[in-house]
Amino acid sequence: MLTDHGSFIVMNLYFPNGGRGGDRLVFKHNFQNIIEGYCNKRVQEGKHIVLVGDLNIAHTDLDLWNPEVAKPSTDNLVFTYFYLPNPQDVENQSKSGLLPEERQWFTNFLGSGFVDVFRALNPSSIGQFTWWRPIPKGNWTHSKLL
Repeated sequence: MLTDHGSFIVMNLYFPNGGRGGDRLVFKHNFQNIIEGYCNKRVQEGKHIVLVGDLNIAHTDLDLWNPEVAKPSTDNLVFTYFYLPNPQDVENQSKSGLLPEERQWFTNFLGSGFVDVFRALNPSSIGQFTWWRPIPKGNWTHSKLL
């Protein structure tokens, strides 16, 4: 969804999941490049961009839930108890969302002048998530919304 508010544009997007690679990953990369081009063009026209949604990329290790690395605290607005893989595992670096080229795209996007507002305000915050498995194993007790 895109709404134009004069001096700024709000884009609420779901970036494609790259799946297991191949054509789906190419589709995701093309989508990323189209969105980046659109954002840059609007900025050149003097617009501000507010991009929200699901980019389907864990930009840094802080953006992953891993019980070995991060422990939630009760002051978190949202946190989950499910396990996401350790991004340092070689096997996991081949999964969409953790791919080096996806993370690099995110880094480049931010480097072109865009800001991850949450990370700018909370540069080392862990356990801050707004996603949980849509089909949890067992029941919803794997996810907690406080």
